[in-house]
Amino acid sequence: MDGDDVGLDGPLVLAGSLGDRAVPGLEPSPLAPSDGVDPEATVVLAQLRWLLQDAAEQVRLQAQAEGLSSAGHPLALGAELAACEAANLMAQPPVDDYGPEYVPAGALDTLTAAEFLTRSLPIDAFPAGMSGLVVRICDLLTEATALRITDQAGRFGRQP
Repeated sequence: MDGDDVGLDGPLVLAGSLGDRAVPGLEPSPLAPSDGVDPEATVVLAQLRWLLQDAAEQVRLQAQAEGLSSAGHPLALGAELAACEAANLMAQPPVDDYGPEYVPAGALDTLTAAEFLTRSLPIDAFPAGMSGLVVRICDLLTEATALRITDQAGRFGRQP
């Protein structure tokens, strides 16, 4: 079916077509971005996406260097998923590339900056679903902190 489907008697029309009427029981998802989102919230979400993507890349590179048994692989995946979640919360991507003004050096600092950025606006300025993203970022920050402490104790990754 390529969009130009025709029946024997002309264009294919589904029996009982609803036309422009809404389908009962099908309502917008509560996680879908709303049209009335604060423009500042869109910029913050774009910056969050950027920071989370950067943290994922930093952790992924370190985990790849340490090998398949590295405990960093799940953290990198979690940061990547959080970045996708931030992108999905944006009603539309901003026109400009809104990277942060200050780029932290390490993944832990990057996740800390992302968590701090979530507090820049009240939660009701963001679209529905933002509180879930905040919780995910806090979980990632906790996991990254635990990995860093374990790494300093010499039990994470390759031994020197």
